[in-house]
Amino acid sequence: MPLYAAGRGSALSLTTRHRRRAGPRGRVFAPAGQSTQLIVGASPEDDHHILTLSKALYERFDLRRVFFSAYMPILADSRLPEPGTPVPLRREHRLYQADWLMRYYSFEPSELVTEEEPWLDLEVDPKLAWALRHLDRFPVEVMDAPLELLLRVPGVGPVGARRIVAARARQILTFEDLRRLRVTLKRARHFLTCGGRRDVQSPLDAELIRRRVVEDARSSAYNRRREELEGAQLRLF
Repeated sequence: MPLYAAGRGSALSLTTRHRRRAGPRGRVFAPAGQSTQLIVGASPEDDHHILTLSKALYERFDLRRVFFSAYMPILADSRLPEPGTPVPLRREHRLYQADWLMRYYSFEPSELVTEEEPWLDLEVDPKLAWALRHLDRFPVEVMDAPLELLLRVPGVGPVGARRIVAARARQILTFEDLRRLRVTLKRARHFLTCGGRRDVQSPLDAELIRRRVVEDARSSAYNRRREELEGAQLRLF
């Protein structure tokens, strides 16, 4: 199915949501939409299982959101991870990112994880991980790439993609123009060409891209704090 035709509430979908059916007294059931929560790490299900389940919940029950919560091992129970086991906060974060890609970028679970590789990459976000596995689809030319293809470029979101489409109608875009459009060039420049030209300092090299992204992430204050929390047990008293 084409990206522009897939996905309820996707970045490319402009369809209007149907109003939920009213109850016997004319009241709309759950007008704000229904949601559910999955606890991550308490049981052995892998990410492929969780994302496939999430997709089914969205499609079969028209859920508004599936939330993920990392299990915090506090109680001693033979059925659960032992107290002191690191809290899988990074895995929770990656699942939220993958869920976002499924809901707003029309990714399928099978594009992010498979039965053969059922776990999300914890070092890089799912969109970048997908791109690194499909380097044959890049680089993308900003001057003629369709919107749905621009949305597959790491560092390019719905706002940036629409800005590119609008700006290229007026001029030939350069990487400096993309910077002014607030595209995240640290990632995107590896996967783009502007007027047929590549950034010579950003080759399409999977190992180089991964190394740069991981180094940038490790140096951020957010990730330093997250690593501290991942290794610490929740204290209730």
